[in-house]
Amino acid sequence: MKLGEWLGRRVPPVPSAFRPWIARELSEAPDGREALTREAVALLERASEGEGARDEAFQLLVADALVTWACEAALQEEVPEVGLEELLRTLAE
Repeated sequence: MKLGEWLGRRVPPVPSAFRPWIARELSEAPDGREALTREAVALLERASEGEGARDEAFQLLVADALVTWACEAALQEEVPEVGLEELLRTLAE
């Protein structure tokens, strides 16, 4: 299942205001956890480079949602502990 389909099945659904922040490539990604984590890190980096405007605050909200979904995706993996460890390692870098 493509990540876009997985996100489309979310309950509650992905907020419509978040959709522009979710890269098109992310929708086509086959691996949920890794793609979600990469996109979250990218948004966190962009937000940290800003000047504290409302746009950066919204990027932080979207990054938070992506990390939460990455955790959920990791929990669906065969060995959830490994996926969660990798996610935390990536975020800590």
